[in-house]
Amino acid sequence: MNQTAHRLRSASPALALVLVALLGLGFQVQLPRAFPSTADYRGVAEALAAARAPGDVVLLHPWWTERARLYLPPDLPVVGYLGDTSDDLLSHPRIWVLANPHLPRTPDADFRRNFLPDRTPAGEARRFGPLTLTPYRNGRARSIVLSATDAFERLEVSVEGAGSAPVACQRSGARVLCPFDATVEVAWHEVLYQPVRCLFVVPPSGGRTLAIRLPEGPAADALLLEAGITWEHAWIPDRADVQVRLDSPAGALHVRIPGAHEGFVRGEAPSSATGPWTLRVQTSNPHDRQLCVRLRALGAPP
Repeated sequence: MNQTAHRLRSASPALALVLVALLGLGFQVQLPRAFPSTADYRGVAEALAAARAPGDVVLLHPWWTERARLYLPPDLPVVGYLGDTSDDLLSHPRIWVLANPHLPRTPDADFRRNFLPDRTPAGEARRFGPLTLTPYRNGRARSIVLSATDAFERLEVSVEGAGSAPVACQRSGARVLCPFDATVEVAWHEVLYQPVRCLFVVPPSGGRTLAIRLPEGPAADALLLEAGITWEHAWIPDRADVQVRLDSPAGALHVRIPGAHEGFVRGEAPSSATGPWTLRVQTSNPHDRQLCVRLRALGAPP
């Protein structure tokens, strides 16, 4: 009995190595079925070119299957980043999901939990080798009648302090430069892996408030405010919160970004007038609280 146990213990490493080798061989055998060919990608591109409509977007699933971008129409938006299944894709009434279900560890549970609510198939899935292309009607879509990034040239920016008159900021090329080290510009930044074109805001020092005023805009059903901390500062366990308030004729909308919060904090409020709208941003630690801010006026679903 002891000899048998000893032999089994001695043979265990060899058996484990054989098992790993067999698993690796099985994985290699499956790889050709999982990788699309150039003809597969070109078939997808031709199908999209024929069926696309204004406002369409392509969502990659899994998000890291970036090779598809080389073949898809260059003017068709493509979304692929970690966590993209949670993106509302507000400005896109139809979403084409380009999926490869044959890849190992494809996160289908995440897709069902985050993407499918409020989305319904708008046609049959088409196959191109291992790829599937499925159109979805986006029930979260809203018409965007105004974005603060597109109205950047009309923004009036100033620094407000307790007991003192506001100090106006000055434009310098594509940036707005303010006293107390504050700046505002339109730029692409990443908030929890999501690439976003937004107002990149560095708040003023000394606990002062940065005021960003849009004098007027079109009539809208609602105002959507989103703010998130950029760079690696987002996860720093800093106790300094960021307060972002939107003042409008319909009232005030307030969002708070706590220290060590990654991702956007968002708020939505009804809009009963065409402006003025004023964003006010304040924090006690502006160096580590650089913000990506999106303000959009929403209309009815398209």
